[in-house]
Amino acid sequence: MKKFIFLILLIIGFFVACSPTDGLEQIATYPKEEPIAIYPRNPETMVVYNATLDLEVANVEYASKKAKEIAFEQHGYLVSSQSWYQDGDKHTTIVLSVPAMQFEATRDRLLRLGPLVGEWISSELVSNGFDNKEIYSQITVYLHPSDSILADLSLPQWRPVRTFEKAWDVFVSIFGFLLDVVIWVAVVAGPFVLVGWGIKKLIDRRPKIFFGP
Repeated sequence: MKKFIFLILLIIGFFVACSPTDGLEQIATYPKEEPIAIYPRNPETMVVYNATLDLEVANVEYASKKAKEIAFEQHGYLVSSQSWYQDGDKHTTIVLSVPAMQFEATRDRLLRLGPLVGEWISSELVSNGFDNKEIYSQITVYLHPSDSILADLSLPQWRPVRTFEKAWDVFVSIFGFLLDVVIWVAVVAGPFVLVGWGIKKLIDRRPKIFFGP
């Protein structure tokens, strides 16, 4: 009996010793996978827009002065200015530089100077590094005198239409803010006035409703 048990153990040990171990060795020898490097986007970069505006204005000299004031109010500055005459009319080109964050506000205000004839906008990705320098956008404005239907009434040394247009521009620049105030009052205070008027009407009709005629 002991010989029989010993023979069984010997056979089991033989099969265990001869069993293949290639699978275990193959799993253990897999190389470690290297992580993929991911480079984050530089937070110091931003998209900067530049524009070229072609405007028709009633008075080129006044519009040029106003455009410079708009740039100064947006913490910008005048880069260059050039004027020339064509058929007796003055044309002006001005180049303005304003902070990139003020590009939209400056552009919107410049478009109020006169009808837009053409516009070209370009963009570029700019990095200011670590020096914290202000990034500027460049806006080039072409100012041309607008054609008036009544231009034929003007004499070489007397242009009543242009005089009227100039006077109108000055009037709008002086009293235009009053129109803004009226709009603000109408939008903000208008609903309250209507509510107050409705309450007053209800109070006036209350005795007739609850106490009869």
